[in-house]
Amino acid sequence: PGGFSFGVGSSTTSAAPSGFNFSAAAAAPASTKPTSDVVVDKIEELSTAPGKKAAQAFDTVLADADKCTTTLPSSQFEALVDEVGEGFHGDEMDKQLAAIDKDDQGHITRNAFVRWYCSLVDQDDDDDGSSQESEIAEEKEKAEVAFDALANESEHISVTEFPKLLESLGSTYCEEEHR
Repeated sequence: PGGFSFGVGSSTTSAAPSGFNFSAAAAAPASTKPTSDVVVDKIEELSTAPGKKAAQAFDTVLADADKCTTTLPSSQFEALVDEVGEGFHGDEMDKQLAAIDKDDQGHITRNAFVRWYCSLVDQDDDDDGSSQESEIAEEKEKAEVAFDALANESEHISVTEFPKLLESLGSTYCEEEHR
């Protein structure tokens, strides 16, 4: 029988259930073994967005590679890098490949590529964070100097000085928007 069931009056003797079943006694899957010989990856990076992106890129390049079943030759690293949207060339490309293929075996595993990419993205995030913090500190100092110049040793500026403050910070003052 097709359709859906909430577990009330449902028959457990049907041969092949179809549709939805919300009952507590839902049928267990017939087998928990993977259907192929490929081992399912169990690395925590696969639960992150960069990990998923790297895994998908690896699988895409692997599918396009001739005679490759679970690993890629090092010669495919440039294709992997392109697939995730990175742009390494020359010595930097060699340096990054050495970080993945540490034993110089000449091949790249999916797990090694995913871990490398996640590490790369984490480094980029760290670098962006520190430069962003310095930009914020610089803009804050710039605003304080502009405010102090208009405040004439006071902690306040008049409403008429506000447009000058915004303009001194490089913004355009629009009276209608700033009411």
